Amino acid sequence: MPRAFELEGCMSCQRKLIWPAAGFFRTRWERATAAERDCLRAMADDGNGPSQSGAVAERMRRKVGGFSPARANLNAIGLIYAPEHGKIAFTVPGMADLIGRQSGE
Repeated sequence: MPRAFELEGCMSCQRKLIWPAAGFFRTRWERATAAERDCLRAMADDGNGPSQSGAVAERMRRKVGGFSPARANLNAIGLIYAPEHGKIAFTVPGMADLIGRQSGE
């Protein structure tokens, strides 16, 4: 079992990696189109793991091809990537949490 200081160090590293990126991603969030935000919100429902493209489309109430332009734009600006066929994922750990906070606006 990890000792307390090891866990604290892990959380400290996680904050150092995520929080500087928060401003960058907040700016991207603000510039995103409504369709892109819908896609990000639908992905955030899966947490920080990869999302099935079909599940994201279903949450958006679209066919998989119906959100392809938004998905392509998000990929082009580096917010998401395709780790394997039929899946999409955030490029930064903790992005789902950030989107959850931004979605409340």
